[in-house]
Amino acid sequence: MKQWTNYWQHSKALNSFSEGQSALGYHGEMLYFWQNQLSALSNGAKVLDIGTGNGALAILCYQYAQTLGFVWELLGIDAADINPKVNIYSDESINKALQNISFRGNTFIERSELESGDFDFICSQYAIEYSDLTQSLPEICRLLAPNGRFCALMHATESEIVADSRLGLSFLNILLDKSPFLKEVGAVLVYAEKFIKEGKSLADDVEFKRLNEVLLFQVKWLKSKALDMGCDSWFNSILSKIAPLLYQLKTENVAIFDEYCKQLFFYRMRIRDQLDSVIDEKRKQLLLESLERLHVQYCFSELFVEGKHVGITLVIHK
Repeated sequence: MKQWTNYWQHSKALNSFSEGQSALGYHGEMLYFWQNQLSALSNGAKVLDIGTGNGALAILCYQYAQTLGFVWELLGIDAADINPKVNIYSDESINKALQNISFRGNTFIERSELESGDFDFICSQYAIEYSDLTQSLPEICRLLAPNGRFCALMHATESEIVADSRLGLSFLNILLDKSPFLKEVGAVLVYAEKFIKEGKSLADDVEFKRLNEVLLFQVKWLKSKALDMGCDSWFNSILSKIAPLLYQLKTENVAIFDEYCKQLFFYRMRIRDQLDSVIDEKRKQLLLESLERLHVQYCFSELFVEGKHVGITLVIHK
């Protein structure tokens, strides 16, 4: 769990594995999907967001209720040690939403200790599948009020998100376990730091030139490997974080680079968690068996957003 606590405590992203606009919440077809799920709720409804992270889905719920002129009681829980309220965003509507949502970290849905029959709607995006489904599904049904509904979007084998994560994991395994690229970057930065502290110039230093030539060779090799694997976007993303440290040499760059390397290892751990959580045929059968024992109405469907397969949905009616 430390890899997720680390992520949510070091990132202001609302969604994990997201960049740009997606990292700051919902838009487009994904926004409409969740608004449609929420549309039947009335004023005063109680809503639970499982695996809330920094609160993206809970924020969406709050903002949608506001457009309807409703007030909903919102609670976001996460197994990680989260504290979304400390984050400040340029979008004041996000800050306002965060202050009107309750959050509980270190709370596992398998044993939530929340009150039975307390929620009209429970939601989860890329979260519930990380849990022990034989325990979390009965707990969700216990928490739902009569006529309550649960909706989850889960990672699935066919998802383009999962396909990209598999590529990313393969690349990270090479980067972190097989390639000396990061080691060579570190060598250049450490050498430069010493010269900068001593007020010396690196312009004509033979050893510095040699270190850069070795590094350039590793960059070319790693780029070629990434192109062969079809994951050049992963290479470009990582290089874009490291290159500025090499172009603008400063004494603090060694510490910045060391922290970035640490985050890469955590990133790989999160991707492994994600891929382990995927709903494949075996886990779907486990879901079906658990749902049949609970005697609830349910349905599965695939979800496509902007033409891309993003996972499967599970809806439960109590």
